[in-house]
Amino acid sequence: MKRVNIEANSMSKSFNDHFRYFEEHWSETPQWNDIKSLLEWVEDNPSKETDLGELSAILGRSVTEVVPILAILTAGPEPIGNIFFKIRSIDGNLYAAENVSQNVREGKEPFKIPQTGEVINDFAANAYVFVRFETFGPDLTSPI
Repeated sequence: MKRVNIEANSMSKSFNDHFRYFEEHWSETPQWNDIKSLLEWVEDNPSKETDLGELSAILGRSVTEVVPILAILTAGPEPIGNIFFKIRSIDGNLYAAENVSQNVREGKEPFKIPQTGEVINDFAANAYVFVRFETFGPDLTSPI
């Protein structure tokens, strides 16, 4: 999974800049209402880290219906978040697992949790998809 560097956008573009981009490119599509709903939630929750289950509940959609919406918001020239994994350790805690190789994701190599040293042989069975939304810059077009 290619990691998009949202830090290049962070604090440089306002939420309204991003909203206008998505509106311009997606408002005539069937996905627009879901995109708009999720954008409005992100506006109220900048820098939020969440999982697919929470996003599914927000939209009232199944996880499989949320994935394409999340892809729209986290890929392309105006990403507003980074998708990453958290891995469940034997003690039940979740740990961030970023920049995981394809061989690990496919189960060809084990994954070692850096924080605990625990080795996970079946990454897919223990991994959860999360997204971290960016912090937006100030809206310089609105009056003070």
